[in-house]
Amino acid sequence: TPQFGMCCLQRQIKLPHLHPAPTILQNLLCGDNPLSKAFLKDIRQYNVALAFTSLVVKVDEAITNSSGPYCFRVSGKLHHRMGSLLANEGEDLSYAQLYIHDPEEALSMRNRRNPNLKSEIMSQLQDLMQDVNPYVALYRHAYLIMKDKP
Repeated sequence: TPQFGMCCLQRQIKLPHLHPAPTILQNLLCGDNPLSKAFLKDIRQYNVALAFTSLVVKVDEAITNSSGPYCFRVSGKLHHRMGSLLANEGEDLSYAQLYIHDPEEALSMRNRRNPNLKSEIMSQLQDLMQDVNPYVALYRHAYLIMKDKP
């Protein structure tokens, strides 16, 4: 039998097992129901709707406009842009700002920006992020510090 030694020092490095995905996410990913099908159809848009940052990259149109499955080629720099946690007056909240304000208001904004997505799924995913994503608490804490020290 062939043995490959290109990674993991020929099995000397042991990676920890992943924790199982939360039940809500498992049901959306593996279920056979209308909500699961809707989620899988628009999974990338749900991901973007719940993002903390925006992505900045120069897109190679020769690749993205070709036939076949969607391809994304990065040549050069790729980085994430994080705006201020403090929203400018009169502007809608976006990205990480949505995680530090009232969850119902955040859900309403996400649903308005993504009218083709199912609000029930968006609500479940937002609740999941609030419950399990460690960055939500970190951003809230940072926001409270910034708010108290102008």
